[in-house]
Amino acid sequence: MPVAAARQLRAFSNTLSLMRRRIPRAVNLVAQGVVFPALFVGAPVSLSQRGRRYGWSAGRPGLVNLVGALPLGAGAALLLWAMSSHYRAAPRGWEIRPTPDYLLTGGPYRVSRNPMYVGETAIWAGWAVLFGSLPVTAGLLAVTAVQNGAVRVEERMLHKRWAAYDDYRAQVPRWLKLARPIIRLPLIGYLLTCCRTGAWRGSV
Repeated sequence: MPVAAARQLRAFSNTLSLMRRRIPRAVNLVAQGVVFPALFVGAPVSLSQRGRRYGWSAGRPGLVNLVGALPLGAGAALLLWAMSSHYRAAPRGWEIRPTPDYLLTGGPYRVSRNPMYVGETAIWAGWAVLFGSLPVTAGLLAVTAVQNGAVRVEERMLHKRWAAYDDYRAQVPRWLKLARPIIRLPLIGYLLTCCRTGAWRGSV
């Protein structure tokens, strides 16, 4: 076998071996390009069609509904910021294991230990307000419940893997400062109260 062909074969074999142990960034980008729009756009839109849209009139959202654009946009920006931080930290892709082989503490991770979860919750909350929809609100509750369970498992794994994680956890909140009292439970309660009392007039 010619030397050049042997080198190419060896390089190809090494690439396959790397791919067996890691998820290449291109593969992850394609996967996220499919999963994220489905989960954070397709699912809320689909759920909103399964019930009344409180506050809407003649197929258009009311002024109160439009407030949902704020958490929707902020959540999307935070999610993209956190994702870009992971891409910069993993030029060779990600290990096939529950936790990455790096510990992010900068960028969005300075204000939240879980900025991706915060961004995802904000996106769902924004859709819930924008659509004035009980089914979307139920989806928000489901997403929040899953996140609360997953984050505790992830924290235990990070604690075992990284000695510096405990110091980081002591300095940075799990979610965002004031996120729990201002963004999560009161918003959900507000949505449910408006739907129950008819504070949003009109529906589609």
